[in-house]
Amino acid sequence: MMLRCHKCCIFILYLCFMVFSCAAEDPVNPAAFYRGLILEQDAGEKEAAEKEAVWENFIEGLGSGNSFIREAAAERLMLPVLQGECRAADIVAALNKALPGAKTRKTAATGNARGSAENSLHAAALYSLGRFEEAGTLLNSINANEETVWSRALRLALCWIPAAGRGEPTGEETRETARSFFFREAAGGEAFRWAFEAAPSSLFTVPDFAALTGRLEVSRSNFNAGLIAFRALIEMPAADTTEILFLQYPELLNDLGRCFQFAGSGEEGIELFLNWNAGLRDNAARTLRYRLLYFAGRIARQRRLFDRAHAYFEEAFYFAPEGEQQDACIWYILDLALSESTEAGAAAVERWIGRWNNKSYFVDILDRLAQKLTAARSWDDTARILKLLENQGPAVSAAQYGAIMGWVRSGSPAGKEEAEVYFRISREAAGRSFDPVSFYYRSAAAAFFGLPFLPPELKEQPEYSGNIQVPSEKMEFLLGFFKYNAADLALPEIRRLEAELSIGELRILAEELNRAECYHETIRLTGAYMARPEYVLNIADLFLSYPRAFMETVESRAAETALAPALLFGLIRTESAFQSGIVSRAGAVGLMQLMTDTALEMAGRIARRGGPDYSAKDNLRNPQANIHLGAEYLSYLFDRMERKIPALLAYNGGMGRVRSWLRGSELGDELFLETVEYSETRNYGRRVLGAGEVYTFLYYNRRSLND
Repeated sequence: MMLRCHKCCIFILYLCFMVFSCAAEDPVNPAAFYRGLILEQDAGEKEAAEKEAVWENFIEGLGSGNSFIREAAAERLMLPVLQGECRAADIVAALNKALPGAKTRKTAATGNARGSAENSLHAAALYSLGRFEEAGTLLNSINANEETVWSRALRLALCWIPAAGRGEPTGEETRETARSFFFREAAGGEAFRWAFEAAPSSLFTVPDFAALTGRLEVSRSNFNAGLIAFRALIEMPAADTTEILFLQYPELLNDLGRCFQFAGSGEEGIELFLNWNAGLRDNAARTLRYRLLYFAGRIARQRRLFDRAHAYFEEAFYFAPEGEQQDACIWYILDLALSESTEAGAAAVERWIGRWNNKSYFVDILDRLAQKLTAARSWDDTARILKLLENQGPAVSAAQYGAIMGWVRSGSPAGKEEAEVYFRISREAAGRSFDPVSFYYRSAAAAFFGLPFLPPELKEQPEYSGNIQVPSEKMEFLLGFFKYNAADLALPEIRRLEAELSIGELRILAEELNRAECYHETIRLTGAYMARPEYVLNIADLFLSYPRAFMETVESRAAETALAPALLFGLIRTESAFQSGIVSRAGAVGLMQLMTDTALEMAGRIARRGGPDYSAKDNLRNPQANIHLGAEYLSYLFDRMERKIPALLAYNGGMGRVRSWLRGSELGDELFLETVEYSETRNYGRRVLGAGEVYTFLYYNRRSLND
């Protein structure tokens, strides 16, 4: 009897525990949303039943306790419900059941509440059911700062519905609402296209329709067709109205400017924009004047009217409203000066360096200038620019110019002391940046001083713990991609929320991506947060950003070809970021980005030595075959070029081209690399060597790649 009572008590306690546990958990299985994503990826153009399964999972996700899951599910259901692919009544029922009466995103005060995406979806479902007044009431509940493009599209759609209490959509007020939407929103998105297709033809005037046609063509990069539509608008009899339309909506003006720039239109666009600019007062409509002059400059540059383009950009800078727009004007001014001559480029940098806002915006211009200065051996100008860059330039550019001057001065016994000063500047500047190019210059300075490339104590940092005591809603949402086997679908959402996450949170996500063997995504994410100004170098990030995928194959092929495995890893990271199936626009395939003809030639060499037969073209997508062929090709180039830097450059730019660059050059290999004409090849060499140094430090216990 006692035993029976004891068992009953245990059973009752177990039931209580289960009831409590169920009440505490998310009322909806959070896996549903992620399952829907996976099914959506696989569904494609398959049967309607399979697509129905996708929508059912997203609808289930609307009941999640995580507001980010609800928002993401709502966004994916918007177009299907408006197109009648999924049942609107099911969505209304799901939202009413999950979040009755809720109006705002979940906060500590409001608890499990509804955000604007869910309200927009609810309104879309009501709209599809013909319940227009209810849809309008729901849309009006969305705060102005939480409006989405879909809520604005739906609000516009309600304007042309003759529901109770609404007039026919014929008034100028309705047309103005439509213009505000179609000429301010980014053209070509799902909401834009849905609203355009749903709108009655009576809504648009002839000028409106011409402008809309032009915008849609530009969104498809059909600039000639876009210009035809815009030109028809410009040439309409009501020219004053046309001008007002373009000047009232700057996005429309941007589209017109791009058409004039990229379509064959002569100087037509320049003349039109200058005429419109002349009609504006000096101190009025500054932003409009900036846009008109800026696009006049871009069109003139495209037509090779360089002096005029320079003048337009200088005038546009005066009217530019923000730092980004100012930097855009400065970039074009420097680009034009550099195209004129090396001296003009250097003088322009000296003039404008104190006015730029985002230093990193000008790294490419400064690299081009360094290439020209080094090729011309203009060492005094290089040293003068370096002095400016120390305090006002991007760190990687200061490191570059310091290293160039260090290599120059170290070539003579009398210049050793100067070289020491320059390499110290380079080492300090490179220490403030953590990309492969900065690591390349850091290694050069370290080699000069006989120091380790990175401080050995970096390896003694305590192992980073990826635990979060109380994960935020954002992190719960993002970590769900990995928990529910949807890791390869996580990156778009990580990118969308990246700016709102801390470095520690991003590091945890990078660890998850790495664990899922999403190496390309891991490298991109670590690079993004390592570029933040507050970032401090952490050994955990280096291991994440420089993985050793396919390690056994790489190391065995490196041993066979007498190549440093760190160099092979650096090349694969630079070429493909460990994406075995990637194909470049030029047709290069796989991890080591091999062209088919080159691969077949290397396959013949391997086969003649009794190795595997790699003659089948599909072998290029096979990691083991691709690495074997790529290592064979790099070894072949080392034998032919006899030096590391020219061999690496030949891997990217071709052996014949590199030999033509070398002809007549008396510079050492490091300075020769700085003179390479093509920025892609120049940067490629630095990135491979910089990455190789990191791999050497992390995995091969050597001071340098050269040891």
